[in-house]
Amino acid sequence: MGLRCACAYASGGARLGGLSVAKTHISLTPSQADVLRVLDSSPGQTPEAIAGATLLPPGGVHWNLDRLEMLGLVDHELVRAPDGVDGKYHLTDRGRKALQAFDR
Repeated sequence: MGLRCACAYASGGARLGGLSVAKTHISLTPSQADVLRVLDSSPGQTPEAIAGATLLPPGGVHWNLDRLEMLGLVDHELVRAPDGVDGKYHLTDRGRKALQAFDR
């Protein structure tokens, strides 16, 4: 059983990490939408698995996951892997809504 983590997200028209954030609107990049799609279809993925599924470089996946977590679109569970601690990421309800809005 891992520890569940969720980051608070900005609201009220702030600008965060190059992303426009408002109470009802979040502007996603295509790469961020790809990450959310992977988590929507296969919850509990590691950054390495997401990199393989999206063809994004590992550093790009980590950068996107950090921003998505700050926005409250994903959260992660810390699990102890044989080679250290790793995270399994999950889409939040807010992330699912943002993805649906992006795909419209």
